[in-house]
Amino acid sequence: MSLNLRGARANDRRGCVYRQIGGARNVAWVFVCGASLAFVFGIDAIDRRGRRWAMRAAARLSDCRRER
Repeated sequence: MSLNLRGARANDRRGCVYRQIGGARNVAWVFVCGASLAFVFGIDAIDRRGRRWAMRAAARLSDCRRER
């Protein structure tokens, strides 16, 4: 399945961006902070609770990575 970049994004308070990459049925939220790509989460497009969890998890993991 080829992936297409959709325009959906969500910005958090630190200026980090979550970009939505989606195909026919699957969606991945890509966590981008500054110029670096941190994490990719493949989740179901319909599961909004899962999407919010993935974004929170990405933010936590990115914070941990930055502190090292």
